[in-house]
Amino acid sequence: MAPFRPVGEKARWRQVDEFVDKNKKPGELITFREIQDLLDVRRSVAINVIFQVKIQREKAGKPTLVNQRGAGWLLARPDQELDEDARRHERLLANVAGRVRILGSMQTRRTELTPEQQRTLDFRTSQAAAQATVLGSRKSSAAEILGMGGGQPAVPITAPRQRADDES
Repeated sequence: MAPFRPVGEKARWRQVDEFVDKNKKPGELITFREIQDLLDVRRSVAINVIFQVKIQREKAGKPTLVNQRGAGWLLARPDQELDEDARRHERLLANVAGRVRILGSMQTRRTELTPEQQRTLDFRTSQAAAQATVLGSRKSSAAEILGMGGGQPAVPITAPRQRADDES
């Protein structure tokens, strides 16, 4: 079997990322055809490459790409990135709700599980409940969630772990 060979000198996602940086401004559309012509690939390949571009741009702190059904991707402005985050948050909420439902259903039949499986179920149920609590807020800003700007002081989400020898 032949060793892996790259398609070209530079990764496809990197080529597209450079194209976007040079030719697009936030709020502008990147079409399927532009990516297909740039890379000389089929539409399905362009979709896979743009998904990689999106991930790499987010990791690098660059504006993300938002899918525009049937047209391509939008190089997002900051307000559009907030909208994208809200969409992703709603999807997370739906997934957590589904998880809570299945675990709740399993609780009604927990006698059918071994003791080890029951402990796993209990652990996962408490995990799902915590996720639902943390993700369940539909507040519009982090400041609202943390109580800033209101009458109450902000509460840290995590606290430093106490060691036994730190107690006084």
